[in-house]
Amino acid sequence: DFVPKLKKSNKKRKVRGSVESVDANALTEVEVPPIKKAKKKKKEPKDQEQSKTTNSDKKQLPRATITTVTDTHSTKDDGMFVPFGDAGDVVADAVPAPNETLKAPKANKKEMAAERRKEQWLKRLSEEQRVDAVEAAHEANPTPATPEEFRMLLAGSPNSSFLWCQFMAFWLFRGQIEKARQVAELALTTINFREEQEIFNVWVAYLNLESQHGTRESTDGVFRRAIKNVDQEKKMYQHQIRILYKAGHHGQVFVIYKEMVRKFHIEVDVWVQFYKYCIERNRVDELKQIPKNALNSLMKDQHVQMMTQIAAAELREGSVDRGRAIFEGLVSKFPKRGDIWSVYIDLERLVQRRAGNNLPQLRNIFDRVTTLSLSPKVMQGFLTRYMELEKEYGTQQTQQQVHDRAVQYVDQKCAQ
Repeated sequence: DFVPKLKKSNKKRKVRGSVESVDANALTEVEVPPIKKAKKKKKEPKDQEQSKTTNSDKKQLPRATITTVTDTHSTKDDGMFVPFGDAGDVVADAVPAPNETLKAPKANKKEMAAERRKEQWLKRLSEEQRVDAVEAAHEANPTPATPEEFRMLLAGSPNSSFLWCQFMAFWLFRGQIEKARQVAELALTTINFREEQEIFNVWVAYLNLESQHGTRESTDGVFRRAIKNVDQEKKMYQHQIRILYKAGHHGQVFVIYKEMVRKFHIEVDVWVQFYKYCIERNRVDELKQIPKNALNSLMKDQHVQMMTQIAAAELREGSVDRGRAIFEGLVSKFPKRGDIWSVYIDLERLVQRRAGNNLPQLRNIFDRVTTLSLSPKVMQGFLTRYMELEKEYGTQQTQQQVHDRAVQYVDQKCAQ
């Protein structure tokens, strides 16, 4: 057995070991003084709980008599004790130092998330209450009668283009055009720059104001400022064209169209709108030049869409012969494009309803498309429309011919 070497000291030493191995003159049996209880902790770590369980198990083992060296200069117990366990093992439980502080438990993540959600909900609730108060005030007096009432409403909703436009109309109704301009300028500087649609609405109202009560120079000046300060630049161009068109300034309309197709040359609808305007104004030279310029500017996958819309515009509003020539070129180049055939047939039926002498042309188109090797679903649609045409304008004999053509197509598919 292990016996620790003892030295004379003023302190009491607690030694575990066999009593027989120590000199009897130097040792006397004493009782273990009471151990001071450590302060209770709110939450003990797991390792201390495990040590307590092991210590409680070890206390059940047989223990030897504890002996200490007596001395006249004894000191108070420092709270340390040595329990007896297996032979050769010395086990001691350390008591935390008085300066050592317990760590505060970490905040729960779920509780923190709940707090954040609560704060967000309270913020939304306050915003909704503010908006409800403004709307309630507006409903109580839907048409403000004084500038002070407008300012009160705008203080609650500074980003509302509807209120700003109403304020502008308030001054216009009273003949105060300059004050209406001041309101428009104030609105453009007050509305948040992120409210793109609201800013666009104010620019449109400002442009309408100048077109009705200003000069050409002032209108053009507002338009130039607007296209630099809005994201929907193409829409602003289109609105300016509508204003000039209603005013009868066709020269300026043509200039704005030329500028718009230069700036948005990769968009099909811009070229089509310009083409339709040239059809209306009978600008033959431009009608010949626009398709060439458009095809040079657009991507290849947009060429068919561009030419189809141009041909449709010709059949609706322009020359039927020019429209048919464009469509014939498309169907000869793309014979299996069912969508092109379908648009061609729809427009020829429109010509038939308008003129009443287009039945042979329609039958010719149907006869050609029903002889192509198209899918059963597409062919069914064309044969159904062909039968509807014959029921409306044809006879029993022509209807039977369409029926025979359908039977022939089904036999061919079954044979394959």
